[in-house]
Amino acid sequence: MVNKYYLTNKAKSDLEHIFNYIAIDLQNTEAALSLISHFERKFNNLLQFPEAYPVIESVILDLRDIRKCIMNKYLIAYRINHTNKSVEIIRVIYQRENYL
Repeated sequence: MVNKYYLTNKAKSDLEHIFNYIAIDLQNTEAALSLISHFERKFNNLLQFPEAYPVIESVILDLRDIRKCIMNKYLIAYRINHTNKSVEIIRVIYQRENYL
């Protein structure tokens, strides 16, 4: 069982970009805050069932044990670290972007 999650710098940047786009570009700070809270709840839920989501399979990329979780229109790419008993959130990507 894993008991903590952490965000890579790229995942932090992804979340900051998502927040700024909604809060500043779309001028909807309340929706941006709500979405970030939803992400935090989803990250915490991953701790309970980290293997519930499929591994990303790609012949193009050498993705080892990277899983994907879909939340709303976003893909959360993460890896389970059994040694540290943690989940590493690698990226948070809008699904319409080409993540491969």
